[in-house]
Parts: sequence; C-alpha cells; structure tokens
Amino acid sequence: MIVNFKEIKDDVEWELFAKAFFRSMGKTIEERPTVGSDGGTGKDLIISEILPSDLGTPIKRQYLVSCKHYAHRSKGGAVRESDEKPIIDVNLRLEECDGFIGFYSTYPTTTLIDILKKYEKVSKRTYKIYDRDDIQSYLLKDDEDNLLLKSYFKDSYKEWVQLGSPKIDRNSNFEKLTKHHFEEKDRDYFKKYFEGQPVDWSVIRKYTFKRSCFSQVIENLEANKVCLITGAGGEGKTTLLMQTGDYYFKKNYEVYFSWNVFKHLDPQNLQFDPKINYLIIIDRADTIAELNDFVKKIKFLNNVKVIFAARKNEWLQSLLKRKNAKELEAWLGVEIALRKISNLETEAITTLLQKTGYNTVISTERLKKFIEENKDFNFLLSIMIYATQGKSFKAIIIDIIRNIKKWENCDRILLAIGYIVSIEILGRGLHGSLYCQETMLRKLIGIGSIGEYSAIRDQLSQEAFFQESGDNLIYTRNIQIAKLYFEVLFDQDSGILNLFDTYDNILQETVKGDYFNKFDLVAQIPVFMRSVNLETAISLLKAAISYRYFFHQYYIFIKDEIQKGNFGNYDEDLYSARWLFKEAFNKNPKNPKLYHLWADFEKQQQDRGNIKLLYVPTLSEDDLQFSPQWILKTGVEICQDDSVYIALAKLHIENRHIENAIEVLNDGIIITKSPSLYCALASLEFKEGNPNLARDIIEQVNPSALTPELYLLKSQIELKSGNNQEARNILKTGIKKFNIDKLVVALAKIDIMEGKLQEAKALIKSKVDLLRTLPLDYCLINIEKMMGNWLVARKLYKEVDELYNDFSIRISWAYFEINLNNVGEIGIPETARGIFFNGWERYSKIWNFVHSFLLMEAGLACNEGINEPYSAQWLFNYYLQLIENDHFIHYGKIIRSLSDLKQALSVNNVKNPQEFEDFEIDD
Repeated sequence: MIVNFKEIKDDVEWELFAKAFFRSMGKTIEERPTVGSDGGTGKDLIISEILPSDLGTPIKRQYLVSCKHYAHRSKGGAVRESDEKPIIDVNLRLEECDGFIGFYSTYPTTTLIDILKKYEKVSKRTYKIYDRDDIQSYLLKDDEDNLLLKSYFKDSYKEWVQLGSPKIDRNSNFEKLTKHHFEEKDRDYFKKYFEGQPVDWSVIRKYTFKRSCFSQVIENLEANKVCLITGAGGEGKTTLLMQTGDYYFKKNYEVYFSWNVFKHLDPQNLQFDPKINYLIIIDRADTIAELNDFVKKIKFLNNVKVIFAARKNEWLQSLLKRKNAKELEAWLGVEIALRKISNLETEAITTLLQKTGYNTVISTERLKKFIEENKDFNFLLSIMIYATQGKSFKAIIIDIIRNIKKWENCDRILLAIGYIVSIEILGRGLHGSLYCQETMLRKLIGIGSIGEYSAIRDQLSQEAFFQESGDNLIYTRNIQIAKLYFEVLFDQDSGILNLFDTYDNILQETVKGDYFNKFDLVAQIPVFMRSVNLETAISLLKAAISYRYFFHQYYIFIKDEIQKGNFGNYDEDLYSARWLFKEAFNKNPKNPKLYHLWADFEKQQQDRGNIKLLYVPTLSEDDLQFSPQWILKTGVEICQDDSVYIALAKLHIENRHIENAIEVLNDGIIITKSPSLYCALASLEFKEGNPNLARDIIEQVNPSALTPELYLLKSQIELKSGNNQEARNILKTGIKKFNIDKLVVALAKIDIMEGKLQEAKALIKSKVDLLRTLPLDYCLINIEKMMGNWLVARKLYKEVDELYNDFSIRISWAYFEINLNNVGEIGIPETARGIFFNGWERYSKIWNFVHSFLLMEAGLACNEGINEPYSAQWLFNYYLQLIENDHFIHYGKIIRSLSDLKQALSVNNVKNPQEFEDFEIDD
C-alpha cells in the first residue's frame, strides 16, 4: 500500500477524513460526525447528491455512511457483518436514506458483502463500499494536488512525492522486526506456549527448537529468493517463520512480517532500498490476489527474500482459483510441507524442555512411543502437549470440556464447539474446505448480542484451540483437534450433544440462509454421516430431499439400496432405489452420472438374460418409460453430454442397430463438436469394416483438438491397412504432444508385432525410468516373458505388485507361475497358490480375484476337500456368496455346480482367466 492508513490515529479523525473525502467528490454533508460514539446506530454521516432527472426536476439522493477505521487492529482488521449490525438488522436507520456507504480503512468480509447484496435486493436501496484500495486510488488521482493525501497522510504524501512509490517500511500491511520484539514480555509465557498458546517473538530464541527442514528453508531462500511453507494448523508454520526471521535479523537484514489477512499487494507500488537486504514474511499467502506478480518482482531483486506460509488446504484451494497457478508454482519452486515430527525432532523437544527447566517427566523414548502409537496426532502442537502435560490430546480435550461445564454459559459454548467441529470434519466440498461461518454460528446458538458472541469466541480461542480467520470463519487449529472434539462431544455413552439434532439444525439453517458454502454443506452432511451412523445419515438425506435437494454425492445411497436388494418401484416404495432415482431425476436432472448409473441398474434388473425384451429402436411407447433406452435418450436430451450419447449408442450396438448408433453419434457431433464423439463414431465405422470412412471422420477434427484416443485409433486404422510406418509416425506425434503411457505401449506393440523385441524393450524402459505406470510395467513384463527372461519377469512382477497394490497384477503373476509349473502350496510365497493366498486378505471382496483363484483350483482338479479352506469347493461356495450380494453382476452361461465348472474348463482347455469370459457362474 502507498497510503499508510495508520497515520490516522483514531475513529474521530477517520470520520473527519470521511467528511473531507466526500466533500471533495462534490457530495453535501447533511449530518456531520460528532465527537464520541454514534450511539449504537451505526450512523456516522449522512451525505447527499443531486442527480439529473428525465423529467427535468433534479433528484436528491441521501446516503448513510458507516465509517470503520480498523487499520490499527493487530489481526485481520476486516469489517464483519457484526460490525454493521445496526444497519443490517435495524433497517429503521435507513428509512430516511436512499442507500448505504461503507467507508473502511481495511476490507469488508465476503459475508458482509453477501448480506449487503441481499439487503439491496430486498430493500431496493443501493450500497457502495469504499475499502482501503478504493480510497487510495481516489487519493492518488485527486486533482487538487493530492490535497487530501497531503492533509491527512503527511508521511505517505512526502514519500509519494519524493520517491514516486513507498518503501516497504511505509506499507501498513507489514511491521518491522526490531530487537524489542525479542524482549521478554511475560516471564511465564514460554510455559503457555509449550501448552498450546500461539508463539511469540519473545520465546523464539530461547524456547523453540529448529525443525529438520529449517536448513532447507534457508537453502531455498538463498538459492531461489522465495520459499513457501505449508501445513495444517498446529504444525509449527508460524514458529518456523519467526525462526527464519530471527536468522536473517542476526545477519543484519531488515525483516518485515505480516500475520494479517490482506488481499492486495501491488508490486508496482512497493519500493526497496537497493543498499539494504530485506526478508519479507507473509503468513497468509493464499489470500493475496497479486501474488504471482509480487513473486516475479522479488525474483529480479538481488537484495530481497520472501518466505510465505499457508494452510495446506487453503493453499490448494487458492491455486484452483488462480488463472496463473502453474506459473506461480514454478516461480515459488519446491514447497516445504510440515508434516510428521521426526525422531531427531522428538529428541530436540525433550532436550529443549529439560534445558528450559520445564517440569516434565516425559523421556525421549516415552515420547517416541507416544508418537508411534498416535500417528494421526503426530504434529507439533499435539506432541508439545503430551511432552509438557503427559496427556494425549484426547485427554486434554476431555479436560477442556470438563472445565467448560463449570462456566456460566457452558451450554452455549458446548453447542458452539459442536457446530464448529461438525462442519469442519466434513472436509472438502466442491468449492473448497468447509468451515463454520460466524454468522451461521450466532444463529445456531441463538445469540443476538455481539458482545456475548465475542466473549464466547475469545474463550474458544484462548482456552480450547480454536481460531478465526479474517473472512468470518471459525475453526480449530488442526483438523485432528476437530475430530477429537467430535468424538468426545457426540459419544453415545456421554450424551453431551445429540448427533442428529446438531446436523439437522445445521441443515435447516443452511437451507434458510444465504451462505457461500451452502450447497457444499447440504451435499456433504448426509454422505459424511453415512460412515458414522447410517440411520442418522438416512434421516438427514430425507431432510435434504424434503428441502428439494438431490446432489450427485447422494448416489451412494442409491447404490446402498441396490446392494440391499431394495429395488422398489418409482411411485410407491419411498426411499427404494427406483424411488431415489426418480427423486434425483426430478431435482437434479442435469448430471450425466445419474443416467449412467440409472440405465446400468435397469439394464441389470430388467434384462437379466435378454435386453431385447425392453428394446425398441424408435422408442415411442409410453409404457417403456424408465427402460434403459428411455433413460439414456432422456439424458441425451437434457444433458447433451458426450458420455451419455456414447452410452446410448452402445445400447443400440448391443442390439445390433448400428444405424441407430451412428445417428445418435452424429446428432451429438452436430450439437457438441466433441472429439470424443468423433472418436466413438470413427471407432464404430472401423469395427464395421469401413476404415476409409473412419479415416474421413477423424480428418474432420481440428488437428489441435486431437485426443490421445484419436491418435490411437488413427494408428490402428493404418495398421489394419498395412501402413505400419504411418502408424508409427502418428503415435510418435501423439507421444510428443501428450507423452502418455497408452500411446507408448501402442508404439511398442508395433515393434513386438514386427519381432523387434529389443527395440520395444528399449522404448518402454526409457519411459519407465522417468515415470512408472501400470500399463508400461505390464508391457515390460510381457516383453521379458516373450524373450524368455523368466527370472527377470518374476522380479518385475514382485516389484510391480509392491508398487501398485493392484489385484490384476497378482492374477497375472499367478498364471505366469502356473505356465512355469510353479503351482506350489498355499502359504508358499512366489508360487501360484502362494501369490493368491498372500493377496486374499486384501482382495477377497473383489469377485474378479476370487473368480481367478477359483478357476485355478478347479482347473488343477486337486485339493477338493469341501471343508478345507482355499480348496476348489470352498472357493466356489465363497464365490457364490460373494456374487449374491452384488446385484450388478452380468450372468452368461449357467454354471450351477463345481462339476459343471470343471467340465467347462476341461472342454475348453482353459489355462488363463481371460479365456474364461463366457463361463460366468450363476446362483
């Protein structure tokens, strides 16, 4: 900032400045500010202006001006909804005015803006906000030789005139670090810090230890000039920032720091003295709009370094909103993420406590054991709490709740904690992390008095590990703390708070209010509760549906009903699968996922053996409503989504109505021009024996819009036509553009087809060495097998199995061992039986894995004891039980017994599970 708003000392002077400001704009001061409070009305000024009228008679407009001077506040300083309560809640004050003006030396919160917008819409009265940026912009453009700037901001004016832009020490967002910051202010504050209070400069030198990454921070700053630290709350970000500040302060750098939330940092209006070395510390980098431009400027200055910090979730969320996110990440370089406490850091904690004389009985070994047993709570705040008090964080939370129960306003405080943590543990929604808004919290706990709410907020901050942001949010200092509060408060035995009532109240208030995270909350609450208490989750789902909401996150409940066999019908069986499908369709019909899930369900349940019973190419009969074809055709009409067009085309293809499929895809291409539809149509023509037509369809796609799938299809067309070299060229062009594994594997397959195994191996290895993926590793294994390198292939199987934890790897590996006659016995590793057995615990719920294990045992025709685990009969019985619970299984040829299965294996000489696709088991 060019203008240092702290030059205006108090609220009275700020109101007098506002009067001069609006007078310079040609406004008339109708009611002047007086010395003293505004009497709680929020009315500081009333100004007016004369506007021309089409009727010829000028119109006089009056505005109420609320002056808020929060530039001197230590944290945030944003103007909240509660600060403007008299204007927002008591509308009578605006009766004599035509609009509202906020005149702020800081910024309004987004919640305040949202409320003012809503008020404007309801009351038909306009509003205007002049924040610090707007005021500065006007001051610097003042035609009267910057008279306002000169009169009220003398130091800023002087620097502006002399230098054209201010030095960093004139920027009101930052404070300069001095030796006085390190002076002891409270003799026992270090104990409070050890026990969870926020860090202070006065404890940095004597009462903190260096994290293992400290040297990396310094290396990053020396090499890159900028450094970003991320982590959850309580991980020690602020402590690390202060330690870095102290390091460079001792090296005679001028250190400037900011713990405040601010949105703008214009690099063009910020000057550094070239003779001075600077370190800039910014704690909330995620909030700064011009961060990319600021970082670029710093990178070209030899004497300035900047260290940023942000909560990991907020940082990721801010990147999603930035158009230049990739460029910013490149400028920032390697991010330093604070996570778990290492063994060396554990030793440093106990050494520090002993050195400072803090009375603790926790040894290093005991602290290490605690960390090992409580891996979810391996963050600095939690470890320090245990090291100083010998208690787990859960025990601390229980103590806090026990103490709160002794407070006069305990019921409301416990309710407040319950609401805050119930929202926080929901995690991320589509639009970012979910936190409780203070405006919502006040309504949930029924507090109208700002003073009473502020007292509760301060108590939570000081006593219970909560904190607030500058954007009207309140949350715990770490998500693990929120989880502990949730666990203790909603424990069924303790009965402190009721889980359903809490979420039901949040749901009701969310639906009624106008909150920025409204839809994310309604979407996440029932889904989250599904993993905690299914009965409560279903009740909350019913509540959400009653409010006319049905988000795609709710589809999991449809799958639950399908899994239970509760198919129902569309009109009568409430909360059955079909009833939920219809509700989803009525309330949120534009989600393509709905039509895929719905059509698949009906295809399974109504088909079961002959889809043609439900299939009519023209589909005009009303009685076919809710058939798979009707569902997909309706989805196409409503969504016009590529994937739904393709699903409908596939349905036609399954019934050999190729012309209908072509018509569907052509219709989609006309509407969407999507490359995926061109690819589907070209692929269909290619499979129907029309390579030239397929080639012509692909040629219609702009070369810049070609997808990896289109490059792959183009190469297949040329291969089919015998143009191997052209296929190679196409794949090489695609690899150069996308460099993805499927294209590399396709190119290697051409080498394999031509007998060039060494070339294929060299190609795959060149890619695997840079980036390993399952398709590349599979291809390499198959090449080694073709070359007869059995030991190398076995080594790769073992390596790939450990790397990916994918059930298909174990199946392939086991059948590889069978082909080498290495069947072995159950429990013997690196044999076919041992490979299946060792994967059983992890993959026994995956029917493909069980299916393949069963095929192997049945095909070997031994170990048939019905009561012996992992025998063919035992696996067959387990398999039947598994597929009975999966209502999405397609059934082919009927195998009713193990003997039928063996006969099918014998007749078809099956040695590989891929050859067994036609022989599914039916119960």
